[in-house]
Amino acid sequence: MAPMESNMASADGSVSDEMLAYYTARAAGGVGMVIVEYACVDRPLGLGGSPQLGIDDDRFIAGHRRLTAAIAAHGARSCLQLFHAGRQTLRRFTGGAAPVAASAIACRVYREEPREITVPEIEELVTKFGLAAARAVAAGYDAVEIHGAHGYLIGGFLSGAGNRRTDAYGGTLENRLRFPLAVVSAVRQGAGDAPVIFRLSAEEFVEGGTTLDEAVRMAPALVAAGADALHVSTGTAERMDCNVDPVSARRDGASPWPIGCGRWPACRC
Repeated sequence: MAPMESNMASADGSVSDEMLAYYTARAAGGVGMVIVEYACVDRPLGLGGSPQLGIDDDRFIAGHRRLTAAIAAHGARSCLQLFHAGRQTLRRFTGGAAPVAASAIACRVYREEPREITVPEIEELVTKFGLAAARAVAAGYDAVEIHGAHGYLIGGFLSGAGNRRTDAYGGTLENRLRFPLAVVSAVRQGAGDAPVIFRLSAEEFVEGGTTLDEAVRMAPALVAAGADALHVSTGTAERMDCNVDPVSARRDGASPWPIGCGRWPACRC
């Protein structure tokens, strides 16, 4: 079961009874591995919505342990997706603070002006991803997944459309990989022997964004840094039609919607 937000977490980010029942039913239905939805590693700045699951503090471990036990009781394995929203969020979720991103380029869907994340903040986030992985394993998850797709923070660093930095974290593909690879390495260490999955948008379908040719070059670097598997997807928030395909989706990747941002047919931005 691929990860998808349920909006069933408790207001404080803990596992709710409703969420427990939701994932228990999926495990009972025969899913081999349940990838539990996006869990924030840095609240509130990394939140992509509300309510959203948390894994940025030890207080969340007990609730996650209830969830992993319930999934395991029905013969399924569990995996937790580690997440930071980057620029694809709103100030009402981030406590009023400007979102952070690889570069100060607003997403055309969320339209919140982000600020360029600093190098010390990047280094701190690498540590937070590693700690989140360790908490997930302590809570009983069989694997962890890093959300590096769909235009969120890590995907934004990989993408030439979202990353216009002029320091060691921007420019060439090698530089754009620097932060994602550091996260993979930290998560690998935090997860111990548990498998580490990296979710990747192999084609973003936005001008200047990640292409399949670039993704092919990224893949071995991600594996060398510690990823055991790649969970391949496409698109960003600006091309929602490419990661949640409508029935009108064209096979050539072009948007079926001639105007607007390409997110919804009714959009007129």
